[in-house]
Amino acid sequence: MARLELPRTEKHNRWNRDLPPRAHAADGDVIVFHTTSADDDQIDPERPTFVGYDRTRVHPLTGPVYVRDAEPGDVLDVEVLDVETGEWGWQMLTRHLAYLRDFVEKETIIISRIDRARGVARYPSGAEVPLAPMPGIIGVAPAAHGEFRTIPPGPHAGNIDVREVRPGVSLRIPVFVPGALLSVGDVHAAQGDGEVCLNGIETRGRVETRIHLRKRQVQDRPHLKTPTHYGLLGTGTTVDEACRDALSAAVVWLATAAGISREEAYALCSATADLRINQLVNGDALGTRLMIPRSLLQSLGVEV
Repeated sequence: MARLELPRTEKHNRWNRDLPPRAHAADGDVIVFHTTSADDDQIDPERPTFVGYDRTRVHPLTGPVYVRDAEPGDVLDVEVLDVETGEWGWQMLTRHLAYLRDFVEKETIIISRIDRARGVARYPSGAEVPLAPMPGIIGVAPAAHGEFRTIPPGPHAGNIDVREVRPGVSLRIPVFVPGALLSVGDVHAAQGDGEVCLNGIETRGRVETRIHLRKRQVQDRPHLKTPTHYGLLGTGTTVDEACRDALSAAVVWLATAAGISREEAYALCSATADLRINQLVNGDALGTRLMIPRSLLQSLGVEV
């Protein structure tokens, strides 16, 4: 098993199955992604301004990494080992991108100072937020040819903004192209469910991962394994559509994995599972997840 380090200069901000890989890895390797902030390091924390801000540069991702022997029909299991932040972070409030657009009286960039020793981000008011760093984007190249923005999440994962994607958690992503072409970016020092103003606390980062290749494992969307839960991700153009997408996929998966009826699987989800909103601010590509307790799966003899 090897250990690879990718500098933040090895970056792109469009999904494209034809991008040349910046590194090659194999099953079991550790990959460390050094990432720029979601603004591509354009914001100056001492003089934050929208003047000259280039939105075409947002979401720079470090990668892609070619995974040897990965083929369409496989699943890439990305285990998060460690996530580190920079020394400061930012959030942007604009009238056309915030969820509550009428609440934004003045378009603003808010800078918070990150105290890694104390594990908090300090806001201008003195408010302190506990650090819970996570990468907003982990994804592989989509199947279709061409360039695609990194903003919407999808079957390839991408901009999922799931706050549980932290050390000790694995994200399982279907592979659509040879080599998978894994990229990581958009580190948040902290983020709540919904990411309601537009951003978590955006910052530079360092994301250490270990990859596991699951050969010939049928999966149509990203799955999430935490120490306590197993989740399936959903997307939709509305909150209702995204909720239905995650829930229906989870019911079918649970019924199949446990060998029970869909009706019982649906009832079990209603009794035990949590339906959560990942983000509300990615235009017409909203994200959700249905989190099933692993204790329930264990009682059904389902190994994940």
